[in-house]
Amino acid sequence: MCTHTALKTPRKSLEQLKEQDSVPAHKARSSQQWLQKNIPEVIPASDWSSGSPVLNSPNYLLWSELERMACHRAHPNLESDRYDYCTKLAAVHPISKPILCSFAENREEFEFLKKITVAAVCVYPSRVEDAVKQLKLLDSPLPVASVATGFPSGQYPLTTRVDEVSFCVQNGASEVDIVIDRSLVLSGRWGELHEEVHKMKEACGEAHLKAILAVGECGSPDNIYKASMACMMAGADFIKTSTGKEVINANLPAGLVMCRAIRDFYRKTNAKVSYLLGYFY
Repeated sequence: MCTHTALKTPRKSLEQLKEQDSVPAHKARSSQQWLQKNIPEVIPASDWSSGSPVLNSPNYLLWSELERMACHRAHPNLESDRYDYCTKLAAVHPISKPILCSFAENREEFEFLKKITVAAVCVYPSRVEDAVKQLKLLDSPLPVASVATGFPSGQYPLTTRVDEVSFCVQNGASEVDIVIDRSLVLSGRWGELHEEVHKMKEACGEAHLKAILAVGECGSPDNIYKASMACMMAGADFIKTSTGKEVINANLPAGLVMCRAIRDFYRKTNAKVSYLLGYFY
């Protein structure tokens, strides 16, 4: 039987929350105003998470171990490494037997935990075909996802970005992660942003479209909210915080804004959109 240590989430003061992301001077005022208004909700949520039975459960701790293992995998590029790439890094069988035994209290739990996999295998466009082929050889139902649109910058011409989405889908990707053009967000060109994401969604066809906002480069909570709405209205199946490559990536205030945008979108349309806390390793 395993003994698990409860997760500790120290309470931070308002001043610490203001300073933790080193917000640039031109963004500081709007961010601080937003925190002043929303801190009564943020702090109780933080307090709840530190004692949450969900976050302190064996399943959550197992997920944490899986994430830790994924972070330390090598990123092979050679032909001979492709099989290992999809069996280990892609997490067809991500958890070793000793770790499974340490979490499982009986045979039934062991067999259940053995079925745990990741949600998808995410690769660059040039590796989609390789991943699809190898997963088929392994008889794995895992879907293949691909980043696109000039990830992580998203600063390529629109035609190039749309063509890259089409390329991913044609090679077998069932999920495509796009990066929106933040210059459209910063200049308030919401119609253009909507049109771009809509064209990418059309290029996806039946594949899921995940729109990465790169929240650290959106300028303000208002912009994050509007960008979320523009992407959802254009047909995005998921909205995602960040590529993991920006100076400021996923953070609690941005995540809360995006979740509220999803809530408002659902109330207006009855359509469900998923939220992803985005980090790439």
